[in-house]
Amino acid sequence: MSEKITVSAPARLHFGLFSIGDHVEYRFGGAGLMIDGPRTVVHGSAADRLNITGVQSDACLATIDHWFNQNRSALLQDFSVKAIEQLPVAIDVAQTPPRHSGFGSGTQLAMSVIAAVWSVLKYPLSDAASFALATGRGQRSAIGSHGFIRGGFLVDRGKRLNDSIAPLDLQIPFPENWPVVTVLPTGATGLSGATEKAVFNQLPASTDDQRDAMIGIVKHKIIPAIVDQKYDTFSTALYDFGHQSGLMFAPIQKGAYNGPEISQAIKVIREFGVLATGQSSWGPCVFAITNGDTQATELVSFLNNRLPPGTRIDIRHADNQGAVVK
Repeated sequence: MSEKITVSAPARLHFGLFSIGDHVEYRFGGAGLMIDGPRTVVHGSAADRLNITGVQSDACLATIDHWFNQNRSALLQDFSVKAIEQLPVAIDVAQTPPRHSGFGSGTQLAMSVIAAVWSVLKYPLSDAASFALATGRGQRSAIGSHGFIRGGFLVDRGKRLNDSIAPLDLQIPFPENWPVVTVLPTGATGLSGATEKAVFNQLPASTDDQRDAMIGIVKHKIIPAIVDQKYDTFSTALYDFGHQSGLMFAPIQKGAYNGPEISQAIKVIREFGVLATGQSSWGPCVFAITNGDTQATELVSFLNNRLPPGTRIDIRHADNQGAVVK
């Protein structure tokens, strides 16, 4: 029996971008957090030829095809493989977060698949830039790419025109005694792919003052509060950061958040008394970072009584490790 490789990757929350537009050297930038679920789990093993099973098989094949076309010569030399169908690898995608929901599922799946392929072929697992190049991810935000490798709270500087991926400015462990409640409102959807790219091309560029203010909140408020575990300071700063970032997307979202369902969920969370809340990426995932397990449990009960039936509510924790390959 061939050895089975299992890749288990955390989910990503994106708290907001620093800027929009091409008027700055480092475009986009931003901050986010890796959390322990919903996880991406991919199995890999040796096989006679390429075999893909499980969920999102089309996305899995597209990722492998992207990497294969970059490495045809090496694969011909190493394995006498002339076509993608001849790759001696079987991949099974066991589970992924819901797509286009704010968990960074596309990046985590793509990188998990490539990590499984490389492991089966005995290729060394490399850095985030190599993963991004192999998968075609990290075109704007690099939080999920760096977070796949390292976990924790991350800040990316922003991407220059010729960068394969935005440089990582900071990674620090996030307090695991600050549970994260995730909320998926019914009826709300996020953006991705060609639609997301088109939207970015429509948005007006943010100003230098906006970018400086966003960076200042992260640098002078959020990061020191995480390091010193000052929850109240962190809560106020994180909400402010997400709200200001969301306003840069107001021409598309019609407000700081992407639709009434998300806005209502954030309003109810703040009514409970948790201020550290916002929208991850385009949503619909809403996060609420709480001060301890008791507050997280009480918030879940509060939300279950006040949000529409069918709303998915879970308690998560920071993932400070990144993807695990066994």
